[in-house]
Amino acid sequence: MGHLSLILGALILSIGLRYLYQPSRPGTSLSFFLIPPLLLVMTAVAVVVMGPHGHMVNLWEGWLCYGLAWGFIAVLVWTFCTLTWETYQAQQQAQRHPIRAIDHAFPNTLARVLASDQLFSAQVGLWHPTLVVSQGLLDHLSVEHRQAVLTHEAAHVHYRDTFWFFWLAGLRRLTRWLPYSDALWQELLLLRELRADRWATQFIDRLVLAEALVTVIAAPLTTDVCAAFSCAVPSRLSRRIDALLDEQNAATASPLGTGPLQWTEMCLSLAPLLTIPFHH
Repeated sequence: MGHLSLILGALILSIGLRYLYQPSRPGTSLSFFLIPPLLLVMTAVAVVVMGPHGHMVNLWEGWLCYGLAWGFIAVLVWTFCTLTWETYQAQQQAQRHPIRAIDHAFPNTLARVLASDQLFSAQVGLWHPTLVVSQGLLDHLSVEHRQAVLTHEAAHVHYRDTFWFFWLAGLRRLTRWLPYSDALWQELLLLRELRADRWATQFIDRLVLAEALVTVIAAPLTTDVCAAFSCAVPSRLSRRIDALLDEQNAATASPLGTGPLQWTEMCLSLAPLLTIPFHH
């Protein structure tokens, strides 16, 4: 197989997979979001490893595809370097604010506290993120509602959402031109919040969490930093409230979980690497 055919095949397959996405089946969102960019990345890696020469590759085709593959990888590296720098800047900005225990009700919970009257909470960082909350959230919410917000934020730490969504965000930037990229990204953000809400209901009453959710999202927010509670649009609020009040589905699998089928599908994105041993 020529390198150009390999690249065109991966491109056509990636676009075709995205057009098969059905918004009515959110359980497949992660696979449809992740497989196309991984397929393109693995194809670029395979072409770079095989090099510009080969018995089945014309000279012009070999160097053209080799250059395209290196260009794609260069954009990939630049994208993640930029995202890493932005994450570092966010961490540095968070560290400018004082860190302290939230209050006597949560003596073991430390957070960076913003001197703002807005209702704000977020995890900032990667593997070990820092909790950032606003003074307004501490002042205006009751103890029960504060506990609901903090438990929701603890769920993001439990699932390492800041770390995993760092990589997903990079792939989104890299392949935003693919069909349904923004729709899939918004769906993944919603599923992330649904998963955090579901985890939090193990420790707090779901009605209290729903009340806290409504209170925080209803409050106006003008900060540039997006928080899990504070940056949801009304349609998301409705879906999250419905999910919290639907006790029949409380014991079902995580809405963003990955099972054997999902892992098998994602392994298909490694298929371009199988062409390397057949290159001469």
